[in-house]
Amino acid sequence: MLFRSLSLRTMLVVGIGLNGLLTLLFLVYTSGTAPYVHGVVGFMSIVTEAAIMDLCIRSTPKGCEALGFALLISVRNFGISMSDVIGTQMIDAYHIAFNSLVVVNAATTILVLAFVPFLPKALISRREGDD
Repeated sequence: MLFRSLSLRTMLVVGIGLNGLLTLLFLVYTSGTAPYVHGVVGFMSIVTEAAIMDLCIRSTPKGCEALGFALLISVRNFGISMSDVIGTQMIDAYHIAFNSLVVVNAATTILVLAFVPFLPKALISRREGDD
């Protein structure tokens, strides 16, 4: 499989970077492009989420896997909920255009790449199956 040959660092950088860039496809979002935009962005989101879950699995001490997964999902759900609230507030209260929100979403996603170098090398330099 392709992903087994890549380190987790590479998967995170490529996944997050492409996810941010592909978010910009929503700038050309119409009824005709919607299935393609959702398909491409959705697939990339799954790849990125798999890399992030792999990071969380490697970060969780043995015996605490359920707690680690619960924390992962809790933080994820909080982030999704807050992005909905903040995005709605930006549209309703500040009258920011949808296209501007797309650019903000893409930029903040790409900004996450600045934190990847701070992840412990012991976790992200290994490939799947390395012990």
